[in-house]
Amino acid sequence: MTHLATTLLAILGMTPREAAENFNPKLVPICHRESRCRALGIHARDAHLGRRAWENAVRVGILDPVNCAHHRRRENMAEWSTSGPFGMIRAYSMHYLPMPCVAPERLDLPFVAAFVAQRRYRAANRPGAPAALRRWARLVPLLSTQRRMAGLELAGEF
Repeated sequence: MTHLATTLLAILGMTPREAAENFNPKLVPICHRESRCRALGIHARDAHLGRRAWENAVRVGILDPVNCAHHRRRENMAEWSTSGPFGMIRAYSMHYLPMPCVAPERLDLPFVAAFVAQRRYRAANRPGAPAALRRWARLVPLLSTQRRMAGLELAGEF
């Protein structure tokens, strides 16, 4: 087997945790929070977000359904909602891929998901990053997290 084939098999066989560690160890807590670092597809509780996310992504130019068949409206619009081990909304994550026309389900592959998560994490660290992106990266902790941490501090567990 050639070195390239061996490398490709290793990449495709990575678990979400291995992929996160490969790109940035700071992605591991995101992976645990969103999926317990399991490879999974659409997050059922967020499936209702797909249609609106797709419409917004088309409106701002993240998706190009005219020139890319993969970006067209789907029978199951939940396919544009939150998915994968890092809990990213597919419609809002496609522009982090280096290719302009990719099927959204590719974001569920652990290595691809970690690549995109790393790019999103970097974008979240930039000045002026959208609040939703910063919340995903937990650069702005959720109020419930702040309260839980305060409780742990009081209990002497933090």
